[in-house]
Amino acid sequence: MPWFTKAKKEIERKPVKEDIWIRCESCNAHVFKEDWSNNLKVCPKCNHHGKLTAFERLEYTLDKGTFKEMFDTITPSDPLHFVYDKGSYADRINEARTRTQLNEAVVAGTGKVDKIPVAIAVMDFRFIAGSLGSATGEKIFQMAVYALNHKIPYLIFSASGGA
Repeated sequence: MPWFTKAKKEIERKPVKEDIWIRCESCNAHVFKEDWSNNLKVCPKCNHHGKLTAFERLEYTLDKGTFKEMFDTITPSDPLHFVYDKGSYADRINEARTRTQLNEAVVAGTGKVDKIPVAIAVMDFRFIAGSLGSATGEKIFQMAVYALNHKIPYLIFSASGGA
């Protein structure tokens, strides 16, 4: 039979956009990625709040275009040469910097909320689970001093494993 012997015609497949869905960590619902983002990473099915990066939280909190980062040169140090069961603290810092593109577990600076100037520090859990190391404490403290000296409100978003 001739139809058995004919070569199969190649089917032209369109590329599939693979990352259009997010799966809710709480209820496992599939949510369009765009809807997830537009809803500030809150599941429309169960109201579960997903994790925000420091810069996402700044974007959602502050008036557009008002954030000015401060103390970004303060970075973690390892004077005790601390070693975990899975490697050194210095190695974990370097890995976190590469993965998150952050220097440290907290992003600090100034901005405005409804046109009111504020000092703000936002922790990012992706950086060693928001580890409260010396640099994190220093940045939080420096922003507190800045807010006090300039008599402006100080907002802190803690996203640490225990702070």
